[in-house]
Amino acid sequence: MSLFNYQNRCNKTVNTLLAGLLASVCSASVQAAAIDETMLYGNWACSHEENDEGTHISAIFDVSYNANGTIRSLGNLKVTVGGMVAMANQYDLQGEWEIKDGYLLETTTHVQGTNLTNNSKLGAAELADMFPADDADRSLIVELSDQKLITQGEDGVNFECSRKR
Repeated sequence: MSLFNYQNRCNKTVNTLLAGLLASVCSASVQAAAIDETMLYGNWACSHEENDEGTHISAIFDVSYNANGTIRSLGNLKVTVGGMVAMANQYDLQGEWEIKDGYLLETTTHVQGTNLTNNSKLGAAELADMFPADDADRSLIVELSDQKLITQGEDGVNFECSRKR
């Protein structure tokens, strides 16, 4: 399968993965009204891996949630198909976040990307396909503690993070 066909087939999976990584947050099985958003403030080391029909997706991101409602995420996404690297990109995402009714809502406002296989900047059209302008993502806060952060995307995929010191 060509990279173009693979990217089209997996576009939703990759978008969900990145959205989930950007939305990596947690809540300790408490009611939505009891979520203390100040526990989210700070830096988190996040990772996610999944395998599906010979495709392996690996993402490692550092995410910073700021008290002023801004977010920044920097990390790598690698997709391997049949043992061959189909995509290896680094992303720098910026946006805004809020917690509402037990969900983490995030809107990406700025994205930069680099193709790590040839060290070239990703084009605006390619980035727009993966990260539509002002696209809002919503993730259920599953667990939030001083050290651990877990969210669940609308597709049921969990993303886990640990606090960076």
